[in-house]
Amino acid sequence: MDRRFSPGTDSARGIDAAGSPGNGESLAWPWVVGALAFALAASALYALGSGRFHLPLGEVLRMLAGSQDLPSTAETVLWQIRGPRVLASIVVGAALAASGVALQSVFRNPLAAPDLLGVSAGAALGAVLGIFLGWSVFAIQASAFAGGSPRWRWSTRWAPCCRCAIAR
Repeated sequence: MDRRFSPGTDSARGIDAAGSPGNGESLAWPWVVGALAFALAASALYALGSGRFHLPLGEVLRMLAGSQDLPSTAETVLWQIRGPRVLASIVVGAALAASGVALQSVFRNPLAAPDLLGVSAGAALGAVLGIFLGWSVFAIQASAFAGGSPRWRWSTRWAPCCRCAIAR
């Protein structure tokens, strides 16, 4: 029997991530994805309705469905203030998740994180330098990117060498 590690399984026991023995296919993953999608929708609806100007859930659902018989103040709050913020938070969360997966796959390490590799510290140094010098918002973001980039390049250059030395 081949004992090599495969993603999503415990190599020593042959148990997949859902906790059931087998070939790695589990019926639990569709349920997990469905539950997470439901939680995302529920939290988005809650965020659209909660705040200083409270919007009841029924009113939020009617506005999302396109009803025209609602107060213009509520529509303004939903479509111009809360809606873009909720949408931006969902997009930013997805982008952070994708970047974390990319970082972990580049280093082939499920524990790899920007703070462990020093990228966050370099980016923070660049941002603080830009703020201290009074640069514009775009220049601060560019300096943060420039501060984190050298550490990222160093990590990606030397990680394969370290992996080869460890594997021997």
